[in-house]
Amino acid sequence: MRFSSLLAYAAAAQCAVLNHVEFSTHSGSFDVDRSSDIENTAAETVANAFGKNKDGSDAIDAASSVSTEDDDNYIVIFKQSSSLKARDSLVKENFVERTRSFLQDLTSKSFVSTCKTPAGLAQSIEENIHGYINNTAIQGYYGKFSAAAVEAMRQSEHVAVVEKESFDRITENFVYLQGNAPWGLARISHQDYSVDPLTGMPPTEGDNENYVFLSSGGANTTIYVLDSGVNAEHNEFNGRVRWGANFVDDSETDGVGHGSHVAGIAAGYSVGVAKYANVVSVKVIDSNSRAPISRIIQGISWIIDDHNKNPGQRSIINYSAVGAISDARSYAVQQATDAGILLVTAAGNSAADACKYGPADMAPSNNGVITVGASNYTDTGASFSNYGSCVTVYAPGVSILSVTNDSTTGYKYMSGTSMASPFVAGLASYFWSQDDKQDYTSAQVRDLISNYNDGKLSDLPEGSPNKLAYNHL
Repeated sequence: MRFSSLLAYAAAAQCAVLNHVEFSTHSGSFDVDRSSDIENTAAETVANAFGKNKDGSDAIDAASSVSTEDDDNYIVIFKQSSSLKARDSLVKENFVERTRSFLQDLTSKSFVSTCKTPAGLAQSIEENIHGYINNTAIQGYYGKFSAAAVEAMRQSEHVAVVEKESFDRITENFVYLQGNAPWGLARISHQDYSVDPLTGMPPTEGDNENYVFLSSGGANTTIYVLDSGVNAEHNEFNGRVRWGANFVDDSETDGVGHGSHVAGIAAGYSVGVAKYANVVSVKVIDSNSRAPISRIIQGISWIIDDHNKNPGQRSIINYSAVGAISDARSYAVQQATDAGILLVTAAGNSAADACKYGPADMAPSNNGVITVGASNYTDTGASFSNYGSCVTVYAPGVSILSVTNDSTTGYKYMSGTSMASPFVAGLASYFWSQDDKQDYTSAQVRDLISNYNDGKLSDLPEGSPNKLAYNHL
């Protein structure tokens, strides 16, 4: 369902209001569905939708609803209640056809100097909408709009969020090494862990190097990797990766290497936590290691729809990126967690308060969100890890071995909270696959991860939880 017809209709109606043009067609006045939230006339409908008055007072200048190239990009998300009813009543096929007739009829009318011809106005609005978000759970659009149009949309009772576009970024990776021992896997399967007092490193022999896990290992669960793509052909995945959606380009590849590494930690067969989990790649991060919020929302919205196609599916989103706090992103995450999906996200690598970044900031207020800080092999917080009350749990995040994006057999070490997050996403899958936990809610799974291994870490910043990820074996 596209919104361009609605916007063109709205703008033309504003011109009609400003010029005192009767809001009618050759076939008579518009009849509005009384059962909807629309008011008495189409002019009032449009004015109401934009938070203005029926008589045109304080109505936005129609031409000003289209921005110049210097204006900023914005995201507009509709509410899930009245907005859908109102919008649906405006875009029914017969109503759209009558709107088009109305636009043709107006070509012979006089317009104030700020109003373009209907065809030109519709084309201008169309050109300034960059894309649409139109899935079951989230509907909206994004593009360039003037300050007046933005303020008007913010006043609308049908709009949930109007927000300036911003970008999320993959957290920087601090270490690239070569090696063999995936110590992080061993750590999450031991409640206590020791290091060699001489080297300060984990022992290379004995129980510490073993990853102990139950045989269910993530079976019949789905981990959505919202990232730069996944190297689905790598031997670690044994055909368990499918490409779900690509909002970046036409290439089903991981051009950065970040998403593949993340997926390997969560679900690789030899280096991953949930060895039998299904992985779905949702590509939103581009080759510059960033993604606009509108693209993140598209990815989350697609995941919700995919999850809902399989009733009872146990789903986890791993999102190993951070950005500015965003109401639009938070709205999308809330829709996902309301659908029963667990979101696991990185705390960030700025050695700062995680509550200053999104979506990490959501963990305290949403029990379907887990924010993960990074620990190292000495059971201290990683020096780069964000911290504070918005962190839910820590997990290994220094020198983590996982797959590469450029071969079917390659491995490399990377560090960051980006690596800590998929350990926890894998643990969520692991717990959810166990026979006695398959009916658990996402909140109960979060409790399993965050409330069973306290007091193991040292040198944490004040206010950070002393909780370390652990698989209970």
